[in-house]
Amino acid sequence: MKLTLHKQYTFLTSVFMLILLLSACSSTNDTASAVSESIYPELQVFDNLMEKNQISGLFIYQAKYPIKAAKKSVEGCVSIEYVITEAGMVDDIRMVASSNPLFDKEAISVVKRAQINDLRLAQHSLPIKLRTRFDFCLNESDVSCEEKAAAKICPAGDTLYSRGFLMRVKERS
Repeated sequence: MKLTLHKQYTFLTSVFMLILLLSACSSTNDTASAVSESIYPELQVFDNLMEKNQISGLFIYQAKYPIKAAKKSVEGCVSIEYVITEAGMVDDIRMVASSNPLFDKEAISVVKRAQINDLRLAQHSLPIKLRTRFDFCLNESDVSCEEKAAAKICPAGDTLYSRGFLMRVKERS
């Protein structure tokens, strides 16, 4: 009887490990597909259309500061290129630069969740390729995120800032 229970335990453990392995592989798919070759190679990249008020109706939410990065006091940036199609959909999301992989998944996720509502472009037509830079900085010094951005390695575009805050928690004695 003990041998049978041992075999059952071994089998269940193997199945559990296989499920974990498969779920880990599928979770890395988003980043991998985001770095693939563009399906719109002929399109020119336009920078700063939001900043110049040449586009309206595109809503990109602020990225959440990754907890792992905040715990390690890591700052960085990610530049994402993406296409808005004639159908008004976000497509061909590609990461073009990143200072630290801790920020990649969040930046890609934010672009995937972009909302397009009554899109209007000045002097451009669809499809259009845009670049957005996500800067992740910690508010622990007197230097603003905008001032820190100058030293980042990611190509500029419309820049969205994600600010993290470090909190020191006293341990109970």
